[in-house]
Amino acid sequence: MAKGSFAGTLEPAPGTKLRLVLHLQEAQEGGGLVGSLDSLDQGARGIALSAIDLSADTLRFWVPAVGGSYEGKWDPAGNKWVGNWSQGGAGLPLAWTPLPTSTRPPLAATKNWTMPSPAALAEAAVANRPALALGVGTVDGSRIQTTVRGGAAHSASDATRFEIGSITKVLTDLLLADMVVKGEVRLDQPVRDLLPAGVLSDGGNRPITLRDLATHYSGLPRLPSNLAPTDPSDPYADYGQAKLYAFLKSWSPDRKPGAMFEYSNLGVGLLGHALALKAGKPYEQLLTERILLPLGMKDSDFSDRNLAVPHGPDGKATKAWKLSALAAAGGLRSTTADMTRFAAALLDPPAQLRAAVRMMLDHPLKPTQDFSQIRLGLLTVPTSEGLLLNHDGGTGGMRSSLFLDQPRKRAVVVLSNSVGEPAPTAVALEAIAGVKMPAPPAGSGQR
Repeated sequence: MAKGSFAGTLEPAPGTKLRLVLHLQEAQEGGGLVGSLDSLDQGARGIALSAIDLSADTLRFWVPAVGGSYEGKWDPAGNKWVGNWSQGGAGLPLAWTPLPTSTRPPLAATKNWTMPSPAALAEAAVANRPALALGVGTVDGSRIQTTVRGGAAHSASDATRFEIGSITKVLTDLLLADMVVKGEVRLDQPVRDLLPAGVLSDGGNRPITLRDLATHYSGLPRLPSNLAPTDPSDPYADYGQAKLYAFLKSWSPDRKPGAMFEYSNLGVGLLGHALALKAGKPYEQLLTERILLPLGMKDSDFSDRNLAVPHGPDGKATKAWKLSALAAAGGLRSTTADMTRFAAALLDPPAQLRAAVRMMLDHPLKPTQDFSQIRLGLLTVPTSEGLLLNHDGGTGGMRSSLFLDQPRKRAVVVLSNSVGEPAPTAVALEAIAGVKMPAPPAGSGQR
């Protein structure tokens, strides 16, 4: 009766209702329960729970992010938890009703799919979208093709570079793997060992390891609580090392490392920072020397050179993002050709990085919060024709998508200078497996 998902509704004022969903599951490591809370009407998902206690027929938990707590008893006749939500000195009745368990079906792929040309995909996507620049690259065995189309309002070419957003994490995790195979760090090495003394404590738990950071099992939140940008259109620009260390020194974990997947930009940003400290050089220099140059990615860096104009959800031009201390989580800019080289290298790596790529792709899978699983840096996407590996990316004004089909030696990269439709993920899925994603709801501008 304790595990699973539960629906509840709070009524903080007459006529005002907040729909909530409670998720409880067994910890992947260390035993006990872990969980999160979604507030559907407030658009908040994955709010971490702490101090979950299930004693006999009583359930208790604390939600540090909002300063609220719950205590309730199981009602076998009504098949639900019945109790009270407490917050700010006030108490409100709250019952949790079990939601039906369901397994998300694999995406419907096309059998014996023939990959279309990048030009055909890109031309269809940019039609009647003068501000949109789209880069598409495909790998089909030994055949590699790339194209860049669109950008009539701001001309795009093969030299156009895009913010790849969170696909940067895949390169950071490859950097980690390279340092592991060369004996410079260990996957189970505590990250605190690579940081200045006193920056990160264990909070009474086992230490957070480099593997925890790479697989989003560290317990660190998605973003640091002291991220308070002076310019909301460039939210990470002033988040430097001092602020990062200030957060880590004050942070108290809501859950133990290894217990539960929680996607964390902060965690992978910290991973890149720690690896740079170990190597004694800036992250950008380290990534360039160890990953970008060996793969021939000469047009990939963190500068604004030849950068496409980003476009926000309203279709208007917006600022590019500078990620400062968290650059390893999403700050890289690259061309379509460079990212296609990277995708090809993950399928057929050069000798210099072969062991590191193998470590990434052979790393044991761990479950995420949805229907996929995660390796070092890559999520799985089940389809009716087999498993794909994937990572997407997004900034304030750009979107990106990377898909790999290892058995068929296929890959697709899609880069866009807009957060609007068409979504690179949908373009990439159709390209690699013939998956037709449903059309977005009318009026939806971003995913």
